[in-house]
Amino acid sequence: MQDLTKFSAAGGCSCKLPADQLDDLLNGTNALALLADNESADDAAFSELANGDVLVSSVDFQNPILDDPYLAGMIGGLNAVSDIFACGVQPQWAEVILALPQIDRETKVAIGREMMRGLMEACSGVGCQIVGGHTIEQSAPLIGLTVRGTACPEQIKRKSGARPGDVVLLTKPVGNGIAVAARQVGFLIDTDWKVAQDMLLTANSVGKDFGAIAAVSSLTDITGFGLIGHSLEVAISSNVMIELDVDDVPALPGTRRAAEMGFVPQLAASTWEFSEAQVSGKENLSDGEKMLLTDPQTNGGLLATVAKDAVQQVIEVASRNGVEAVAIGEVRERGAYYCNVRKGTS
Repeated sequence: MQDLTKFSAAGGCSCKLPADQLDDLLNGTNALALLADNESADDAAFSELANGDVLVSSVDFQNPILDDPYLAGMIGGLNAVSDIFACGVQPQWAEVILALPQIDRETKVAIGREMMRGLMEACSGVGCQIVGGHTIEQSAPLIGLTVRGTACPEQIKRKSGARPGDVVLLTKPVGNGIAVAARQVGFLIDTDWKVAQDMLLTANSVGKDFGAIAAVSSLTDITGFGLIGHSLEVAISSNVMIELDVDDVPALPGTRRAAEMGFVPQLAASTWEFSEAQVSGKENLSDGEKMLLTDPQTNGGLLATVAKDAVQQVIEVASRNGVEAVAIGEVRERGAYYCNVRKGTS
């Protein structure tokens, strides 16, 4: 069977349009009928229904992140449903977006079946039903979903609710984009790669439980723009500063060294260039640390801001879901910057 990653320059969320280009593309456009606009940078669109509930919908597709079509489909599916979980909502329905490479019929169909098997298992595993889809043929394969769920307004979490004094929690280590890049050149050892792959295949379903906790003031998932990029989205939407304790940010095994060695997706450098003007304390970071903080994550962890007196409750909720939520910083009053990075006592 064909190696799927050979068809494109980048896979997973590393193939995302750079933040500066997306900003230019969206400038001046807006869907006025929705409850959220482009400025809020939310993970999904929100539309009020006649019964008072809110329809939460999102779309996500990507080039395959791995050569195995089944695993690529599974990861692509989990990454897509994560946007709904990142709003505190249970994904209910999905439609498939699938592009198959222009190769011989037998191989193409075999790849498509395995991609679909992965997508179906990703959705069924989190209680989301596939109800349709669309498939095309083109030079490079694509995998994705449109996903929808409904919830009462009180359940929904957005990026705009972070409050000074809140604690910042992260539910997965960063570094899976670097892990993929390092693995492709033979740098990452098997045991470290196994940890990274397991994390890529872990659903963010705990997000729907976070939605029921009023003390969770904002919620998002860490994807293509990395920890710094998505922290800035929360900070800007909430008009606060996010302070990150770099030494407390968990990273997948082997990825710190890989980052220092330069095994980094191209999007990480682009995100840092776009973001650094809003970041204080950056002079204390090595080049590798900068890249780790902007590493594009595929199906990355949830980033939650939580009232201090409820942090232990949220950590316990995560633990019951098999997830380790780690405190990595705090929300501050906004000063001259939207983000501050600390190392040690700096």
